[in-house]
Amino acid sequence: MEKLLRALECTDAQKVVYATFALQDSIERWWSGTEQLLRMELGRNTPITWKKFKEVFNGTYFPDIVRDQKAREFFDLVQGTMTVEEYAAKFVKLSRFAPYLIPNEPKKICKFQKGLNDRIHPLIIASGVGTFIETMKRAISLEEDFKCNPGSKEDEKKQEPFNY
Repeated sequence: MEKLLRALECTDAQKVVYATFALQDSIERWWSGTEQLLRMELGRNTPITWKKFKEVFNGTYFPDIVRDQKAREFFDLVQGTMTVEEYAAKFVKLSRFAPYLIPNEPKKICKFQKGLNDRIHPLIIASGVGTFIETMKRAISLEEDFKCNPGSKEDEKKQEPFNY
């Protein structure tokens, strides 16, 4: 929703009007009552800001305990049995709950790399990619290579080095 409102270059007041227009069923009924309470609290002629709307909405439908759980889930996130693509999607989705863990691109890359599985992680580190997108693409590419060439780590260790 916010992405759309930014693209439309809505004012603060328009964001509230458009967002509340999109509410349905029980959430629409919740807003009807909440809006009246806010107007009494703020004053009839004081507009409800987008910041205030989000604060009240998130406080009701997305309490701190849920946000904290999602931040913890992001903190503990590792690839495990997920594909790199699934891991990356979950990484991006959960990262918004703990932006303080990835305040810049290098920290974001580092966090993502640390969660990759043991077969991909060292190769990503060695490749020295510089952006999150490059890191993700390289990891997906490596995973695809492993699927096409399913040799085990034991097979790799048994191979003799080539002597001239």
